[in-house]
Amino acid sequence: MYPTGTGSPTGAAPAWRADGASEDVRSGLDHARQSQASSLKDPHALGRGSPVAIGILRLLGHELPDSAEAWRLAWEEHGVDCDPVSSRVLVLNLRMRGDAACARLTEAAGPEPLWLTWRSLNGTFRTDDADVFVCENPSVLIAAADTLGERARPLVCTNGRPSAAATRLLTGLAAAGVTLHVRADDAAGQEIVSGLQAAIPGVWLWCFALRSPERPRYEEQDIHELLRDLDRSRTRPSDVTLPLLAHDAAPTVMVTSADIDAALEADDIDRYGGQ
Repeated sequence: MYPTGTGSPTGAAPAWRADGASEDVRSGLDHARQSQASSLKDPHALGRGSPVAIGILRLLGHELPDSAEAWRLAWEEHGVDCDPVSSRVLVLNLRMRGDAACARLTEAAGPEPLWLTWRSLNGTFRTDDADVFVCENPSVLIAAADTLGERARPLVCTNGRPSAAATRLLTGLAAAGVTLHVRADDAAGQEIVSGLQAAIPGVWLWCFALRSPERPRYEEQDIHELLRDLDRSRTRPSDVTLPLLAHDAAPTVMVTSADIDAALEADDIDRYGGQ
């Protein structure tokens, strides 16, 4: 059973195992596992942001992690496994291979929306699909499942800011050679896409401009165009995306499916950044 806590954005405190820790800290970590609820009289004493947890990380030579993902990685370096089931990510039609549990789960899910936990992403995983699309709002994924079913391209939904599980999934897919096509909505979406750019160089824009819009625009407003882009029977991935430019590059131009249709009629699709 994994203890939970309020110190972490995922609502979880570390669950301890010392098998991977270095020799000089293993005994201390083993004691910490037992003392969290007894000697410290607080089952959340080692949760993210607690004075005890911060002190231990500093003794181990770490700067204070600035995100849930960094927090997990810092502890994993010393054999400490944070709660592996609270952090999760929503996917659709993402068939994966490998020894991680997510491979079996995605194969069994078929064209049904599926939550993958951090735990299910432990191990190796890959996909045979060359392109995976990323949205922010679950309404896009639900609409794709309801409207397109098996015809929908592989889709990952961050459900707001990416969780540690979402970051792990997307980073792993990119490392395996998958091209990620990302978008988000409203003002916070700019930060989300920028954050993905920083974490995963080489991702592509999907009908999205990396700049502050004059008016916030939400994915539900473009749902028809997004569903058309996700339909395997209508378009190719290279027809609906643009490379994600660096922050100091010229502003990108938003490309919609209507633009794509016009370009196809003019036989001029290459000007939209086709690969």
